[in-house]
This record gives sequence, structure tokens and C-alpha cells, in this order.
Amino acid sequence: MFLVACGIIVGCLLPIQTAANTRLKLSVGAPLSAIFYSFSIGFTLLTVASLVATGAVLPGIIDLHGGTGPDYGSAPWWIWLGGVAGVAMLLGNILLFPRLGALQTVVLPIAGQIISGLLIDHFGLFHAPQSSLTAPRILGAVLVILGVLIAVGVVRPRRAASSSSISTPNSPESHAMRGPQVWLWRLLGVCVGGFVAAQATINSHLGQLLNSPVRAATVSFAVGVAVLAVLVIFGRQPLKVKRLPASHEKDAQSDKNPPWMWIGGFIGAIFVTTQAIMVAQIGTGMTVIATLMGMMVGSLLVDRFGLMGAPRVPVTKAKVAGLLVMLVGVALVRLVG
Repeated sequence: MFLVACGIIVGCLLPIQTAANTRLKLSVGAPLSAIFYSFSIGFTLLTVASLVATGAVLPGIIDLHGGTGPDYGSAPWWIWLGGVAGVAMLLGNILLFPRLGALQTVVLPIAGQIISGLLIDHFGLFHAPQSSLTAPRILGAVLVILGVLIAVGVVRPRRAASSSSISTPNSPESHAMRGPQVWLWRLLGVCVGGFVAAQATINSHLGQLLNSPVRAATVSFAVGVAVLAVLVIFGRQPLKVKRLPASHEKDAQSDKNPPWMWIGGFIGAIFVTTQAIMVAQIGTGMTVIATLMGMMVGSLLVDRFGLMGAPRVPVTKAKVAGLLVMLVGVALVRLVG
């Protein structure tokens, strides 16, 4: 029960991570620069954690092609792509958050994660244990998609239709109801979920090769930092942190950069480490359920109270109903199927 509670708490932090990284982007002027800072902070923390847990940081990774064990000597080329997927995931979240709000930035990737996870399991991609599609899994995926449509307001229960259409004039929801371009952003949100599923599977296999989930997470972050460094240097992305003009902020201290904009990397490192511990102790299914519950609650809180500069968006009964339908669907996919 303690680990489940930890999973829920860590899940609640993920929407806050996205909000912090989005705010950091405003101060540095470019999404890639903000992610570079976030990854660098996370990599530093994981390096310390790996050193404490295993007595080593990255040593041993070169032995992937020369050690003992069934997978040594034939490490696949895609084993390094976990960090790349992590970069794509954070970049997608930073782009989605100011356009769709915290709730949609969370629920759309969940749908993509479930669909991609089913495909990975069914075809045994990335050396994942093969698990065929079953009726409960398919039903669960359908419920997840239905829950997403309810949560974002595409499908509305009759009684909640009037209240779910309420939005502030400049809120993400008011923009989401206008124009077809919002569906391109929603599609990107689903694709982000695919990167989440791929990263988890790849890092899981890397953890088996290195016999350490923490060191695997450290390697993943190291790859992400290296990729971002190349993109930042050759793309001539700004790294200087500037103060924003008063027009960008709501309060009287608008010329100051809030300290919380740096916590994205800390949350990322805590999340990866907690996930590794939870999977080993209570299994993947319960880990996913607990984390997703936390993510849903966290996204509602960010939207409802406008935390960390996010626009306030009303929490309606339709949104809550959609999240509950999604949770049932995820449970069918991860626990029953």
C-alpha cells in the first residue's frame, strides 16, 4: 500500500513537471534549451543515485558486447533510443501544455501509451514478452479512448453538456473548441504517449542487460543530454536565462524567475527511480494504475487552481466521468487482460 501511495504522489507531480518546464521555456526562449536544462538536472541526480545504489555510474555499458548472459554480445541498436524517446516526450508536453492545458496534456498521451503498449506486447517489440490481444484488453483500450473523448469534451453526457462547455475566455479549452488545428495537437498528444510506451520498454530491457534499473535510467538520461547538446549547439539555441517582461506574468514580481521552474529535472529523476522500484516490488500493472491515478488528479489540480502560471480551467462532472472511464479501461488492459 505504501508503494501504491508513492506511485500516486509521483504521478501527481508529472503535470507539475510539465508546467515547470513550460515556464522554464519562457525564460530561456526555446523548448530544446528548457529540456536540455531539465535533462541535465535529472542526469546529475540519477548519477548520484546510481553511484549509491550500484557503486558505479556508467562503467559496464561498454561491456554490453562482451559480458556473459543470453543478451550480451548482441545488444540491439535500439537499446540507446530510450533517451531519444524521453526527449521527444518532454518536447511534446512543453508544446502541448500551453495549447491544450494540463488535463489534455495528460489524458491524450495515456491513450497513446495504452494503444502503443498493446501493439508492443502483441508483436513482442523491443524484446518485450509477447502477449496476444484479448477481449478484455481490446475492451479496455476502447474504454480508454472513450474516456479521453469525454474528458476533452468531444463526447458529453447530456446533463454535463452545458457545464462542460464553460471555459474562461483565454483558456486552452476555449481555443480547443475552435478550428480543426486543435486535432493536430491532440494527435501529437497521442503520439507522445507512444514515445512513453517505447521508452519504458526499451529502458526495461536495458535494465536487464545492465542488471540495474537505476543505471539504465542514468544511461537513458545521458543519451538524452547528449542528443540535446548536439541539437542545442548546432541549432544555436539560446541557453541564457532571462527575466520576462511584466506583461508575461500575473503578479507584481513578474520580473523575477520563480525558483520552481527548475524542478522539472528533479521530478523526472524521482519519477524514473520510483517507477523502477515499484515495478520490481508490485509489478507493472499496479505501477501503471497508481501512476495514472496520480497524473489524473495532478492535472485536475493544475487546471482547477491554475498552478504554476497555468490558466484556470473548470473541473466539470464530464471530465471526472471521463477520467473514471479511462481508469477502468487501463485496469482492464493492465490487470485483467
